[in-house]
Amino acid sequence: MRPLLALPFLMTLAATSLRAQQYRDPEESKFTIVNIESINSPSDDYAPVMTPDGRWLYLTSSRSGSADLLRSRGSAGGWDVPEPLPEGELNTSRDEGSFAAPAPTLAQLFELDAEMLRGANLPRVALLTCAKRAGGQGDADLYTVPFGYDDNPPVTINALAGVNSEEWDAQGTIAPDGGFIVFSSTRSGGEGDMDLWISTRNADGVYGAPVNLGAQINTSGNEFSPFVAPDGRTLFFASDGHEGFGGSDIMMTHRDEAGNWSAPSNLGGAINTSSNELFFFGLNRGRCYFASDRPGGKGGLDIYQGTPNIFAPGQALFHFSLVDTTLGIPLAGAMEVVETSTGRSIARVAVNAGNGADLPLVAGFSYRVMISSQGFPSLTRTISGFRADTTVNYTVNLGSAPPPPAPPQVFNFTYDTLTAPMFLSGYYRLNTSELLEDLRRRQLSGDLKSQAYIADVARDKAKFAQSKADAAKVDLILARFVKLCEEQYFPDFIAYSSAKSPDAPREHMEISVYGSADPRPLVGTYVEKPITFLDSNDVMTTVATGDKIDNFRLAGLRAYYTMEDLDKLLRASAPNLYTSLLEKKMLRWRVVSGRIGGSDEPEDLKAQRRIETTIRIVKD
Repeated sequence: MRPLLALPFLMTLAATSLRAQQYRDPEESKFTIVNIESINSPSDDYAPVMTPDGRWLYLTSSRSGSADLLRSRGSAGGWDVPEPLPEGELNTSRDEGSFAAPAPTLAQLFELDAEMLRGANLPRVALLTCAKRAGGQGDADLYTVPFGYDDNPPVTINALAGVNSEEWDAQGTIAPDGGFIVFSSTRSGGEGDMDLWISTRNADGVYGAPVNLGAQINTSGNEFSPFVAPDGRTLFFASDGHEGFGGSDIMMTHRDEAGNWSAPSNLGGAINTSSNELFFFGLNRGRCYFASDRPGGKGGLDIYQGTPNIFAPGQALFHFSLVDTTLGIPLAGAMEVVETSTGRSIARVAVNAGNGADLPLVAGFSYRVMISSQGFPSLTRTISGFRADTTVNYTVNLGSAPPPPAPPQVFNFTYDTLTAPMFLSGYYRLNTSELLEDLRRRQLSGDLKSQAYIADVARDKAKFAQSKADAAKVDLILARFVKLCEEQYFPDFIAYSSAKSPDAPREHMEISVYGSADPRPLVGTYVEKPITFLDSNDVMTTVATGDKIDNFRLAGLRAYYTMEDLDKLLRASAPNLYTSLLEKKMLRWRVVSGRIGGSDEPEDLKAQRRIETTIRIVKD
């Protein structure tokens, strides 16, 4: 039978080409590791798990001759000698392996007391690895354990149906919301001996068939002892198959919103050695735990504590500074940072006049920052919505108010001077050279072959020649609009936004496209995808496939497809600038059915088939 520890000490790999972490804690130089002598023994002690309130440390130990689950109570400055959980359904004469409970998201900020644990709405279930017993399937199996995050130890277990196999399944970890579990297994279909597998909880609460995490994570070696961090997207695990310092090293990978895991990064020489490191656990940046058989321990595997937890994921480094805006000089002061939803203090820091203050903050939360400096009124600022793995320079102005931002700008760009029609009669796409050729193709053999009202550029050579000359003018007008956006409108707005006070209301650029039509009656059917636009009162209208087209709908269709064409041109001409504004929600489109003309004179009909585009700054 494979031991639950499952650590054959295999080949040692050279420490070359180690990947760097995206973000390292500014207190890395202060990182210290100590052997927790009070809980270790000459036998193997591993798989540390601390409860979110810091009161208990669970671990697995083979000191009794077989692997059992123990726990140690936190005491002043350390941990008491651990005691095994009572013999019975949980601990038996067989081996029991690692224990894992969901790590609350809020635990990234606080050690949670009973009140906060009740409000955290945590899944009341943990995972336990047990040797083959009644109800099991393989050498080791995963079991669910009711767990209350209180002083009462777990006592009953249930086999995890649908997840276990006839092979070795062990060392499970569970997401903060219970949405998925990750575990190590020797089942077939993997990349090597021990691989990491994931099982996602279905709508009925049952965990589905496990899926191998693939060659991005797993190797021909061994991957094991996973731990899902409280952010729910960072996975720590041990591996002897990735490049490292020797033996098994602790690695880290991030899961994106699409469910893809990043290439694993080695935690580096601050924690990994030529010996074996495994079973990483850390709720916040205060401290972390892991097991190692490095020299200097009590024997076998020992549990170590690292302080502070420089590997805590989801951090951004804020550099705070205070400035006297009257004299233009830096100030000294103090700050208190409070997490908004709980009203609890995160940190109190002194701000140096020369160097400011550096403070890591966890992304995904909102903070209230209270600032004080001698001789100035106290201020409060709110910080939220920042990204992890970034550095943010945050300056607070004290004294006289900073200069007001430039007044809101309104940019207007219209096509009213164009003599050629922007659209062909009865058609809703711009008369550009590219779209004119597309229209001719569709009229000859495509979906517009039977649409008689549209100007026949496929068979009327004179009409096509005139339209082609008009299209060349339209191409120039559109190129001018794109150039103005790229060289003037977008840079001006970015500069205007950058000069604003952080406390000023958020604003965005709004590009409104107005379509127009002449008054002649229409007979036609819309044959393309459903689209939506606004009327002059900002009431939304949808034109569905198969709807009859009237002048109001024709004007709206012209505005919508013009917006699509302008979007395409901007993405091609200024991709970085334009897409950055979209992603930051600093730019939005507005599509409007505009004027319906009133004159039937031939030249007036041309003039009425046009669009108008305006750009203005609007508060969010």
